[in-house]
Amino acid sequence: MKQIYLHTIAYSQETLNAAESGYRVLDNTSNTRPDWREYWPIRQFLLKEPLDERAFYGFFSPRFRSKTGLSHSEVREFVDAAPAEVEVVTFSPQPDIGAFFPNVFLGGEMADRGFLATCQMLADRVGLSLDLASLTLDSHNTVFSNFVVARPSYWREWLRICETAFDVAENPASDSAFRELLLSKTNYGEGVERKVFVIEGVASLILAGRDPLTIAAYNPFNCAWSSQLGAYRDEAVICDALKVAHRVNGFDNYRQVLETIQKRVLHEAFGPRHTVSRSNMKQTPAHDLYNDTILALMPSTLKRVLEVGCMRGSLCRAYHERNAECRWVGVDIDPDNIEIARSVCTETHCRDIETIGDDEYRQWSDVDAWIFGDTLEHLRDPWAVIAKIRKVLPANGMIIASIPNAQHWSFQARVNIGQFRYEEDGLFDRTHLRFFTRTTIFEMFESAAYRIDSAIARNIESPRAAAYFPHIRAMAQASGHDPNVAEIDAKAFQYVVRALPL
Repeated sequence: MKQIYLHTIAYSQETLNAAESGYRVLDNTSNTRPDWREYWPIRQFLLKEPLDERAFYGFFSPRFRSKTGLSHSEVREFVDAAPAEVEVVTFSPQPDIGAFFPNVFLGGEMADRGFLATCQMLADRVGLSLDLASLTLDSHNTVFSNFVVARPSYWREWLRICETAFDVAENPASDSAFRELLLSKTNYGEGVERKVFVIEGVASLILAGRDPLTIAAYNPFNCAWSSQLGAYRDEAVICDALKVAHRVNGFDNYRQVLETIQKRVLHEAFGPRHTVSRSNMKQTPAHDLYNDTILALMPSTLKRVLEVGCMRGSLCRAYHERNAECRWVGVDIDPDNIEIARSVCTETHCRDIETIGDDEYRQWSDVDAWIFGDTLEHLRDPWAVIAKIRKVLPANGMIIASIPNAQHWSFQARVNIGQFRYEEDGLFDRTHLRFFTRTTIFEMFESAAYRIDSAIARNIESPRAAAYFPHIRAMAQASGHDPNVAEIDAKAFQYVVRALPL
């Protein structure tokens, strides 16, 4: 028999009296920090109590049984029956939310705009190489409401990540952009702060992280369903099965059918604004994220910046934390984005940058940094645009751009088997009009009289990548090129470059 310690959180006399027999009670009736909800008593326990390395621990809200249908003894039996190598056991309700959205973070974004960006900031800050906008989770690694029973190694990692968010939220002198997102009030209850739901997402961050844990998942389809999507039960089972099949086999057919069903269900349930394309925007996915590598390449002394594809002004907001005096011009083709960016940027223009004439460019002759965050590949003639900028760019000016890499191993693998199909986002985004590699990115800027001052490769780790590198090296050798360079170039999902005028 395993050592299993299951706790129920009591935050009132009523919940204390109703605690189910068998559970150890985490008494939070004093409720000194109600703003942190369940995290506060779990935090106090993990910081103060020694943990048995051989044991399993779980910390459940009083609503655990109503959401899962499981009694204390049934939870114990399931954990005890799990194979000896299992480190984490999950009990996750609302399987429809998990099935109809790529992951819990995009599902949360539907209810709370800004949730995705906040979770991405947390993942970046704690060193998890995860792109939450493109991440796919299935019933194996999706968790709602911290319904987890796990060994101490899991809970230590969980506390490390949660404490990162806690430290930022509690410290007024900390990163104010991140702190503002954490403390934003949601529509849940009487304005529960977003930090509560970010903490609930940490379990899924860990299970999707770079160090895979051995997981046993209780059948989520036996738990409670959401009120919004619970009517689509058969479709939810099918979507989850397609996610699992795609994760295991990697066949694009699974993903295509999955997205077709997801879009239909979300369209029926919520209307056309809530399809699963990960985007409601005309070009790249609309979100509140910004590229931290672009931010890192921006000098802190810039006086005027022009961002093409400014979206909602997130990069502007982040840069103003460093340099509040910088005048920021935001240009975007989407009026919804401009409406939001207007409150952040110094000035905004809802324009197609390629329809702006040479004379109009002169009004921006004092712009010392032009920013293109995943934008140049969407233009009909990016070579012409950067050439026009070169004519008005001051001697100390620069262009900073992030550009997807068409030499990435996954791109090469798809093209090799004839699967060049446009998608809603990613490397095969259907709105990409131009495709670049490291070599052709350099050539584009050099042809317009720039020199590349910095070039940073952004990589996304994948266990599937290693199988392709020997073949990529062989192709390079067959073509008379350096196989080491070919492998390095195949690892970059995106390049961020800073180009200076010659």
